[in-house]
Amino acid sequence: MMITMKKIVRIGALMLASAFVLAGCQDEIQTSELTLDLSKKATVQAYLYAELDLTHQGLEFVPNGTRVLISIPNSEFNPSASGNWIDTAYVNNGFIQATVPATNTGVTVQLIPAEFTYDQVQPYGAVSGVIPKLYKFTGTSTLGAVKPGQVRTQQITYNSIEALSNHVETVSRRFEGYADTDETEVGLEYVPRGVVMTIFNSGWSTTVTVDFSGRFDANVPVNETVYFRFQAPKQVYTTYPSTTVKTYRYTTSGYFTESSPVLTPLNFGGGELWE
Repeated sequence: MMITMKKIVRIGALMLASAFVLAGCQDEIQTSELTLDLSKKATVQAYLYAELDLTHQGLEFVPNGTRVLISIPNSEFNPSASGNWIDTAYVNNGFIQATVPATNTGVTVQLIPAEFTYDQVQPYGAVSGVIPKLYKFTGTSTLGAVKPGQVRTQQITYNSIEALSNHVETVSRRFEGYADTDETEVGLEYVPRGVVMTIFNSGWSTTVTVDFSGRFDANVPVNETVYFRFQAPKQVYTTYPSTTVKTYRYTTSGYFTESSPVLTPLNFGGGELWE
């Protein structure tokens, strides 16, 4: 019976000690939270701009829903405190507004706009109507000495605009191909209808089927040398006037800076024997 009582007393003492430890921890947490006086308030607001449309003068408001982080160092409220007070605002019609804690001596508020992507409208005469771009604000936007009751305003302009890496600009062109596919005829003939034309350069290729009169349409990379190639039977002399048919490969190239509805002639010449 004595052993049992001793065990109960020891367990009770341990539980009581644990309760004191937990109570001490809770007091420390509460005391730590109370060291930051966030009761005084101010208002910060900002207008956010970016170059979204190159057919209009001036800047446009950034897209609705763009996120802006609002940050104040906790040390502004207590020199011994670490970390930051943080809130989030979302752009609406180019504008954000938020209520922030402040002190009588003033706090420094940092505004951190998030990056976003947008199809930037290109100016008159550009190859593409729009180009997808990545927008970033790489500077620092702060409001200093923000005090209780104040309404402080900032303007932020996105200063880094990059085309997305997977964007390729192309131009729309119409072509009319000529080649010497018959040595018994004078001059060049139209590239035969139904021929598969391969269009390529070092980083891209496509194929089209030639229509009547050697014509075909294609979108090709702008400001790059583009090659055109096809194979076709060619009537050639063996011993005059005898002829035979051989397979020939024909190649030519072009460089295009803009889209055009005008037929562009392509001269493939006599080709090379390809058998």
